Amino acid sequence: MRIVARIFLTFTLMPAGGHAVEKGLPYPLQKPDGLQIAEQIYFVNHFYAFDILEIDGARDKLLKIINYQPGSKPKQMSASRFVNHRLSNPGIKSRDLVIFSSGKVKGTGILATDYQQDGKSMGISIWLPALRKIRRFSEPAHEDIWAGSILTFGDIYLRRPEHETHELLGDEPLEHCLDSMQVPLQDRGEKPLLMEPDCSVKGRSVYLLKSTHKKQNWWYDYRLRWVDKESFTEYQVHYFRDDKKIKTMTKSWHAAETGDPRARIWRYWYARSEETGQQGIAIIPAESVQINTGRNERFWSESTLRKIHR
Repeated sequence: MRIVARIFLTFTLMPAGGHAVEKGLPYPLQKPDGLQIAEQIYFVNHFYAFDILEIDGARDKLLKIINYQPGSKPKQMSASRFVNHRLSNPGIKSRDLVIFSSGKVKGTGILATDYQQDGKSMGISIWLPALRKIRRFSEPAHEDIWAGSILTFGDIYLRRPEHETHELLGDEPLEHCLDSMQVPLQDRGEKPLLMEPDCSVKGRSVYLLKSTHKKQNWWYDYRLRWVDKESFTEYQVHYFRDDKKIKTMTKSWHAAETGDPRARIWRYWYARSEETGQQGIAIIPAESVQINTGRNERFWSESTLRKIHR
């Protein structure tokens, strides 16, 4: 089960079942309210602007996930990812396939299926190469912590707009660069593979959104979110408990030329615990991304999982 917990790490943008946000969500023509902004963020984060998104290529051009605990060396995994929102079965909203190519989970594959039916949990099938078997799971709990990570499953893909209340606090220019992982020299490996802070968004006009969790005694009380007014990309998120900042996330994006301003692909997502100093980053090399390919939808199946070679 420890391996299973670890391999969930790559499902950074998988949707959860039973949410009203759909691929056809229209772009707002007037200034949106807080809930509408949250729905647009969800649309962008889940790649709904694309029919198909593939992250694949040479070994050094794959999706990279790096975790760092102060006082230790960064740990890295690499993976390919294939997202499909164009499926012939009307009962299926999307399928997301991840294949790991390095680390302790090398040769592991995950297929996640999100259904159209309200309230139906996401289905997850995992190919475990050591056993040569597929295991099937339901959604983990929102508050469950990734093994070796500072994030919860809710942070990454299970939290939906209706789980929080949303208040638009105003709009303002973004006044600083987006943080990235910083590892002290004594803890770096030979190839740290980190990203420079993103300063390209400095000065962009953003909404400031306050999202308060509806559950009492949750691990955070509310989040402050800085959201691009044009593309609805979420640049920065601060988590608070008892009005004290406990975690920071930054998200760097680049545009895809599809005509929809929300068609964005992340360069990196970075997170830091303000309490422990633990850090994590996921990086997508731009040259590894292909959109709206003609790959047959049969690729998104358990049959593909069984063909994975370690």
